[in-house]
Amino acid sequence: RGYIVPLRDPRFGEFEAPGAPFILSETPWTLHRAAPALGEDNAEVYGELGLSAAELDGLRAKGVI
Repeated sequence: RGYIVPLRDPRFGEFEAPGAPFILSETPWTLHRAAPALGEDNAEVYGELGLSAAELDGLRAKGVI
């Protein structure tokens, strides 16, 4: 039924993973991107919370993020 789909990740290579939990004919499911690596989106997330680049650098230097 196509539930298990092949995926390619730059970190892990090729593997199989669960696909769409259900199938709808008018709004098909698509995978937009692989899940981010740990900390990959920190700048975007903390930036939306109002932290500056300098504050992020300080948190990285202290080992907080």
